[in-house]
Amino acid sequence: MSARFFRRKTVALALVVTVGLIPSLVFAPPASAGGPVLRANLVVIAGEDPSIPGQFLFEGDARFILPNLVKVTIVGLDPARFPAGPACSADVKVGGVGAQGLQLILLAVGDLEKPFPVPVTALEFAQNGIVKAGDRAEVRIRCTVGGIRHETRMQGTLAPV
Repeated sequence: MSARFFRRKTVALALVVTVGLIPSLVFAPPASAGGPVLRANLVVIAGEDPSIPGQFLFEGDARFILPNLVKVTIVGLDPARFPAGPACSADVKVGGVGAQGLQLILLAVGDLEKPFPVPVTALEFAQNGIVKAGDRAEVRIRCTVGGIRHETRMQGTLAPV
């Protein structure tokens, strides 16, 4: 008798818990779809403007994408001063997440993700971590080309999208 009584209570409890979870599964918030929930536009705060002179302005931003991805992307850098490869070293920090010694990459003409009519360099950083609104995103790129040192520093503050 007691085994049958506990079995009925267990089934009833499981049904109540399941029914209580259905609305949260069906009506998940739109941010969980993989889009950024925090974003910061990066602006130059010191050093050189890394854009190709007289042609294109660079674009850079930092993003926090649920559940725990921190991304920094900068495109449109002048490859003459900020070339791809070991001539440049980049440091990235977003809140408590970051890396040092990153290299720039070359985006060829016709790249479908970042279309530019001329070759440009870019920085791509992605790492798991947690950041919050108000955290600062900082990027420092240092290059030595033909014995001449080029440096730029960018910064932005994460805010809800």
